[in-house]
Amino acid sequence: MLSLNKIGLLTASDLLTIAIKSTLRNFHLVEIKLPVAHDRGVRFTANDVLLLDDFALQASTMPSFIECNPDSKRVLLSHDPSPPFIQKTLTDGFQGYLYLGDTLADRLQQGIYDVMDGGRYLSPTASSALERLEYFSEVTRWQLTPYQQEVLKLMRDHWSTGQIAAHLNRKPNAIYQVQRLLRELFDAPTNSHLIHDLNELGL
Repeated sequence: MLSLNKIGLLTASDLLTIAIKSTLRNFHLVEIKLPVAHDRGVRFTANDVLLLDDFALQASTMPSFIECNPDSKRVLLSHDPSPPFIQKTLTDGFQGYLYLGDTLADRLQQGIYDVMDGGRYLSPTASSALERLEYFSEVTRWQLTPYQQEVLKLMRDHWSTGQIAAHLNRKPNAIYQVQRLLRELFDAPTNSHLIHDLNELGL
């Protein structure tokens, strides 16, 4: 049986709070108490886990609450699968990120176990998003020549192949070859998909 002091809930959704309580009860985690996180009478320690949602992060009480409990382990339950947001959440000190589209009931228990053991938990969608971001970042940083980077920049600025060729004093076929290489590197079926992926990743 997992030994815990407390699991704190700070959510703006009654439905999510009910789902969390129901999920934990179904796993028979009888040692876990579920105080409301904004109850100032509840003290959270480094052995506690705080479960928060997107709305709680935006609440006016959020900054003071986190500041009062810097050692508590935090897991964000989020509807946002965007890689830059996931990366920022972890950089901001969260130990876990559970994308709610991955199904709370199947993931929450494992997330609590991993975080309590001192590890980091990412649900499948969040993990894949970060891997994709890291791969794209590495390719952009180390595998592209300045010429290829310039072609990519102009593509993102919505320049046509003919405009890029004229600007760089190259033949259109040379630009087509670079674009084909870029699509292969980033595993994109079209130029539009490539630009969309880069923008989505915040690169």
